Amino acid sequence: MLLILRLQNNVYSMVRYEGNIYKGIDGACILLERQAESIQKLKEKNIIVKINTVVVPDVNMDHVPAIAKQAEDWGSRFDELYCYDSSSRYGL
Repeated sequence: MLLILRLQNNVYSMVRYEGNIYKGIDGACILLERQAESIQKLKEKNIIVKINTVVVPDVNMDHVPAIAKQAEDWGSRFDELYCYDSSSRYGL
């Protein structure tokens, strides 16, 4: 999970939660905790949860196995990967 926290720290500039703004690892922790809590509540109601991620070269390509493992630990499906291409006119 530490790897995912570091990744979120690099991807999100800030997290707004309960009227406050959190940056860095603090924001990443809140985001990951809220995601985990939401997924758990959905799973308790027998709702299928799929995890999608955008693969950004030189940012998170090496993190995909950890993201897939976290999805498995949550009892979710790691369903789709999207590759971000910065040279593309549309980005994705």
